[in-house]
Amino acid sequence: MSQYGNPKITVIIPAYNVEKYVEKCIKSVLEQTYKDFEIIVINDGSTDKTLEILNKFVLEDSRIRIIDQTNQKQGAARNRGLDIARGEYIIFIDADDWIDENYLEEMYSKITETNSDCAISNMMRCRNDRDYRVCFGFENSNVYTKIDDIIKILNLPTQFTASGKMYSRKIINNLYFEEGVYFEDGRFLIRVLSRLKSLVTVPEVIYHYVANNNSTLRKKYSPERARDRITGFLDIINFAEENNIPLGEVLIAKEKTHFGLSIKHYKTRRIYYLFGIKLFEKRVTFNMKEIKNV
Repeated sequence: MSQYGNPKITVIIPAYNVEKYVEKCIKSVLEQTYKDFEIIVINDGSTDKTLEILNKFVLEDSRIRIIDQTNQKQGAARNRGLDIARGEYIIFIDADDWIDENYLEEMYSKITETNSDCAISNMMRCRNDRDYRVCFGFENSNVYTKIDDIIKILNLPTQFTASGKMYSRKIINNLYFEEGVYFEDGRFLIRVLSRLKSLVTVPEVIYHYVANNNSTLRKKYSPERARDRITGFLDIINFAEENNIPLGEVLIAKEKTHFGLSIKHYKTRRIYYLFGIKLFEKRVTFNMKEIKNV
């Protein structure tokens, strides 16, 4: 621990029914080459053996704290972690993912050496313990201070994820995830973006993102999740416009209709496709009531 009694880094891990994955996730943090950290795991009302597995780790390492709560979705779980975090720097890890053994060391080294607000690592999507697709990939470590460059590095508006990053606590102070929704990451990250003055890339390490079919984003389609995603993108667009963030055009929803026809909805236009081939577009203001199949 640091000389002041508080850890330098807080790792926040929300966990819900991840008995198959959570042990590997926790071990990947405990086995870090950098040791001055705390782990806060929020068991979000799991009904499997997740809590039982977590309690075993508490007996083995005093750096782990377990918070047990009724299911309130990931945003509320992360917020609970933020409320009690003691670290100067924060990272979020999903309980079915894992990180390289030198992840904290490299991320902390880069963010402190450059005095940056946020550090972003390489991120690989994986399946069956094997990486197979690049989500974020950087060859060099660079510091970015211009908003246009930061947006490009974060791969916005294509990809919004709170994971794979280390945040200075001062940058996310009093900033929370929206609760009770499925797609909270984008709403959070756009607000982080409004505060960022600098971002450093860390190509030496990888955040391994697991394509878990039981995760929120990959669960079977439901109208509730589809509508929540649309509402989330509308929030992102409105916040960006109100705060002069040059996010560019954001795809709000893709509507599938009959006979191979699909429609991409943007804020001020719709583009019509037939079997993936563009037919035409209409200039029209987005209206959620007009969408039938998303």
